[in-house]
Amino acid sequence: MKFCTQCGVEVEEGQPFCRNCGHDLLAREAPRSLEAVADRPFSMRGLGTNSEVFLSEEGLLKVRIRSEYFVAFIGLASLLVLVPLYYVFQTPSWGVYYTAWFVLAAPAYEEFKWRGMERLGKLPIEELARRRGSVFVAWAEVDKARLRGRTVFVTSRRLRQRLSATFDEADVQLINQGLASRLGGKLRVDSPRRALAIFSNFPALVGVLFAANVAVLFLAAGLPFFAGEEQAYTATLGTISQTASLPLIQEFQAIFLNNTKVVLISGIPGLGLFSLLFSSYNTGRILQVIAIQGHITGWAATLFLFLFPHTWVEELCYPIATAAGLYYVSNRNPLPIAALGTRLARRSVRMSFAMLGAVFLLVVAGVLEVIEPPLGLGALVLWLPVGVGAFFFVQRVLPWLRRATAYKAPA
Repeated sequence: MKFCTQCGVEVEEGQPFCRNCGHDLLAREAPRSLEAVADRPFSMRGLGTNSEVFLSEEGLLKVRIRSEYFVAFIGLASLLVLVPLYYVFQTPSWGVYYTAWFVLAAPAYEEFKWRGMERLGKLPIEELARRRGSVFVAWAEVDKARLRGRTVFVTSRRLRQRLSATFDEADVQLINQGLASRLGGKLRVDSPRRALAIFSNFPALVGVLFAANVAVLFLAAGLPFFAGEEQAYTATLGTISQTASLPLIQEFQAIFLNNTKVVLISGIPGLGLFSLLFSSYNTGRILQVIAIQGHITGWAATLFLFLFPHTWVEELCYPIATAAGLYYVSNRNPLPIAALGTRLARRSVRMSFAMLGAVFLLVVAGVLEVIEPPLGLGALVLWLPVGVGAFFFVQRVLPWLRRATAYKAPA
């Protein structure tokens, strides 16, 4: 009697994949050398955007996980969240709504994708081949193939478009050897495109972005204005000053909503970096206008602002949001396919957690920002609760997040 090493469910002798969790039984149990696997079938499973791809002795089988109509329905249904957001933010900026939609739709899609994989895992390979949308391509029908890192690209006249599938890191050597023996000169092996190592280290990425954010802010606060800039930012400062005259609750609401817009735009996967630097530049220019009116230098005004905790908390939120988007699109996710079953280990869920954390910090920053001015320099005492909160996060919350989002590979 055998059991799946991932979920513990009983499996049959020779069964290639666990029908409960999708764990690759043969690949995990086999030693990783061509000589050691010469006596067992070539059997690998990879993932496409909306498909599972099975490599076998005869060829490859592409099985659609969800219908295109279902995927479109998920995307459209998640758009409903934008309706209340429009009435909250009242902004024409598409970036706000795109990020809010993406943070909701990406985890929802991966959840439905995994549920579809679980359903397919209960079906024999013969039935999978007969499913609507499934395509089988014999090795002789493959025109050309390319292996880059752990992703295989296949071109064939039987496929409507080039097929791509990503496999487990542990299976790459076997896939390379198996494809080479079946395709010969049709296979091209490229060096993997390695993203910068910092993209896989979220805290370090946030730190680098925070440093860049502050550097741009200081430069904008100290460099001379370009033609027409001073008048434009003086008018912007007048609008901001009107917010400070509102009652505390309304002032907090205005500050929080404005900063949340910036966070959502900064969180656009891959493109939020430009929003982050642009917002830092705007802040620096406004600080220079304040400095001119107060007859001090822009750098002195900026240093004075960084004495207070709300500045640090607020300026940390934008790099967190930008790092979340960059982390998602960097594609540095070496987890095995079975890790999709660990919901908190999914990149989309981690990205959503980071965005929610940034929004929560904006609440803290907004509260601090409205209560600091009446206290004057006495507001420096607010560093005490902020420090206690930071200590609690580092000692308790951060270790819990690391444990909760970690994927423990089967032994």
